[in-house]
Amino acid sequence: MSALHEIAGFAECGVDDEAFERLPGKLSELCEARSTLIQWRRRCDGDVNILAHSGYFSKDHLQRYAGEFSVHDPWATAAKLSAQENKPLSLAELVPASVYENSFFYNEFVRTIGDDTFHCIGMTVTNSWGSGMVAIQRGRSQEPFSRKDVSQLGRVAPQLGRSLAVRGSIVALGQRALALDALIAALHEPAALVGRGGALMLANRSFERMAEEGDMIQVRAGRVVATDARLAARMEVAIANSQGRWPVSDAFVVPKRSTSIILSPLADQPQAPLTLVLVKTAGRHTHRIKRVAARFGLTPAEADVASSLCEGKAVKQIAAERHVAVSTVRFQVRMLLEKLGCARQAQMVALIQAAAESKVAI
Repeated sequence: MSALHEIAGFAECGVDDEAFERLPGKLSELCEARSTLIQWRRRCDGDVNILAHSGYFSKDHLQRYAGEFSVHDPWATAAKLSAQENKPLSLAELVPASVYENSFFYNEFVRTIGDDTFHCIGMTVTNSWGSGMVAIQRGRSQEPFSRKDVSQLGRVAPQLGRSLAVRGSIVALGQRALALDALIAALHEPAALVGRGGALMLANRSFERMAEEGDMIQVRAGRVVATDARLAARMEVAIANSQGRWPVSDAFVVPKRSTSIILSPLADQPQAPLTLVLVKTAGRHTHRIKRVAARFGLTPAEADVASSLCEGKAVKQIAAERHVAVSTVRFQVRMLLEKLGCARQAQMVALIQAAAESKVAI
């Protein structure tokens, strides 16, 4: 098997760790280079990951490059500005030797580590996750790269581009998953992240318990759905709207429960949309409503209406959220006034709120 065919085979194996690790060494052999470096810059935070290298530079050198000097690399900057993706680049034509020799990168990084890397050819690729670069290098004492070397690289450029895009996406997805997992775990309320069609991606323990119990939320065939049949269709539409071209948030109240389901889009990666599903119980007035309900014999529906009134909601809003007629809520308000012995709604709300501050049952 020729070196070109062997490299092409390695380059196609974007998800094969072993093959990808061997790729820089094979590229160095093909182009008679001293070193090859494959890197990826994440779009989300600008950080650089070294995806693979031929072994010429030490781990410490690579860490310094990625953390401190990659932003000063004139070859990487020029390659990106050239906008010539998936094509072999003679970087000496983009960055003249005199410019490189006087650059901060060469004098403060390359020379300080006792190196003389001076010639480079390569290629770049960009996708929604970030941008990557293959840099094939020779030292100052070696011959500059020729047109033939650039042509050799061009023969495997398509395969290299595909492989680099795959590896970069894997890195970006891994970093995103870690960040989102920490976000979900930090929330006290039941929370989950869902993908297209409501597919469950991540959930905290509170959400998992709720789904296991079938309490307001269930997971069916890997999809998050509302237990209430009337809300299931609305939730499906809300998830789709949160992941559309113009993502929007939505929230609705679970009937007969002092609980809201909030859906909020995470717009950091449009090509892999996620929606935050947060189940929030109106706990602000829960303790006071329980005390008043126990003292005056309120029904669960009346207690929920009382809680909503304490939150400043109007009768029409309460009716809409509970999916009942306005007349039904008005009747429940009259019953509340009667049971609490109040003449006006404001007096009733004040009584309930006073109960929260008092340690003595009213």
